[in-house]
Amino acid sequence: MLWVIRERPKIDRIACPWLIRRFIESDAVIRYVAPDQVLFVAQQDGAIPFDIPGVELTHRGPLCSFDAFLDKYDLDDPACTRGDRPRCDTDTLQDSAQAPGCSRSHWGFAPTSVMTRSCWPRAWWSTTRCSPGVARCGTSAMDGISRSRSKTISAFTIKYEERAMNDDSRRDFLKTSAAVGMALAAGASAAAAEAPATALRLAYGYQHAPVPLPFDAKNLKGLSEKLIQSHWENNYGGAVRALNTLRGRLAAAAADANTPPFVYTGLKREQLLRTGSVVLHELYFAGLGGNGQAGSAMRSRIAASFGSYDAWEVEFRKIAQGLAGGSGWVMLGYNEALGILENHWMADHATAPAHTRPLLVLDMYEHAFHMDYGAAAARYIDAWFANLNWETVAARA
Repeated sequence: MLWVIRERPKIDRIACPWLIRRFIESDAVIRYVAPDQVLFVAQQDGAIPFDIPGVELTHRGPLCSFDAFLDKYDLDDPACTRGDRPRCDTDTLQDSAQAPGCSRSHWGFAPTSVMTRSCWPRAWWSTTRCSPGVARCGTSAMDGISRSRSKTISAFTIKYEERAMNDDSRRDFLKTSAAVGMALAAGASAAAAEAPATALRLAYGYQHAPVPLPFDAKNLKGLSEKLIQSHWENNYGGAVRALNTLRGRLAAAAADANTPPFVYTGLKREQLLRTGSVVLHELYFAGLGGNGQAGSAMRSRIAASFGSYDAWEVEFRKIAQGLAGGSGWVMLGYNEALGILENHWMADHATAPAHTRPLLVLDMYEHAFHMDYGAAAARYIDAWFANLNWETVAARA
């Protein structure tokens, strides 16, 4: 069976393939590809994707992809479950003593690793505590690997792109190795302080995972559980799936020099619409589950912009009713550039006002209410107001 995973050195991307070959499928083929190609390769070649957002075998809360494999395949071998097994150490530096070393090894060796479409990261294990059974290669082993096309390490045949070191690359590698050693000596606190605060997601590679409903749909007043679940699963979930598919298509189209510009811009238009749908739906659902009562601070802030809270609500409802015969969104947003809190009419997912932070959004597409109210949109608007979670709205403000 073919398995596909993101390239570049990481603990899970070394330990999970070992786990697959050792305990799940001895002749498994592990393919490392660019992050934005994982789901595309999985779909095209029938591969099983792992350690990437939006798939079954990946990070879940504090648990890493390795844990997901243990759960799915009921693995309880001591080699998998003993105390020094892989953990998400490079993501949560405080979780274990080896974390700073793992993190520094990643940041040090990542720029020097040789990656091709079907290869392993080169000699990354030299200073990390990996899963039991995964080799820890020293300098001599690394030199041997760099001179050969393949080398068997701990039951794996690992293929590499042959690259001879010149003086410049050797100097870069030695500098990187020295930096890793100094970072390891600095200790956990220094490593945590120096670690990047935010890792940017790749434009093509990011795969979005649906955000669960933040409330029990059975507890809403005037909005049925059936309506909410259908809305979440089919409309919001469909937008997430479409957006994730589009990223793979965009990556392939961008890499093809023969892609006509009008074809590519068509994909970009769909990406814009699906992105808006995903984000707006998440804001919509997160704004539900409350008692519909705005706190005094929020009412005062709204009144400061609209004269009174009631005046704001009258306008908001009027915009919503104007969209009742078709589709669109109503947004209460704060324009960062103009310093204005105001209501906005939005014809579709792609017409959000520029530089505006959304505080509250109402979905006026028929799928949001037709199952419960048919064409009686005003009753849906009443029910939506009755279920607003103003604490969430205030937190956005």
